[in-house]
Amino acid sequence: MVFMGLLIFANLNFILTLKFMSAVDLIGWKRMNTVISSDEIEFPFPIKIRTPMMHRTCRHVQQSCTLATFIFSSTNFTYGRVFFLAIMIIGVLIGIYQEECELNKFTNYQEYAKLVPNRFIPNYFNLFNEELIKKLDDIHDKIE
Repeated sequence: MVFMGLLIFANLNFILTLKFMSAVDLIGWKRMNTVISSDEIEFPFPIKIRTPMMHRTCRHVQQSCTLATFIFSSTNFTYGRVFFLAIMIIGVLIGIYQEECELNKFTNYQEYAKLVPNRFIPNYFNLFNEELIKKLDDIHDKIE
């Protein structure tokens, strides 16, 4: 137990001092400090919307799988587990809402949201819709 505590402390100490030791931004400290200290975020690269196969079915694939895992994770629900799952689901939904607010600033994402209206529930008919694939490829080729 003591060894694990020392190991965690050593790792945290190493990570926190990397900012001062290295001129190379290994884990994103410089980027994080510039984002926190400024009101406007400048992106270091052009924003492109990529739509691989599953992102044609719904916009938030990872979050919908997380929600499904939360909901179907157990058959034995206690009051504590139900409360925990409710809080986690509400947290994921709030995070998705905030992410959507940030992404709606870009016209590419607005066009993508019009073409793929489902946020969570996948529409598997979109996987092989050639017209949708062509429109999404056109959005992918644009640079904002």
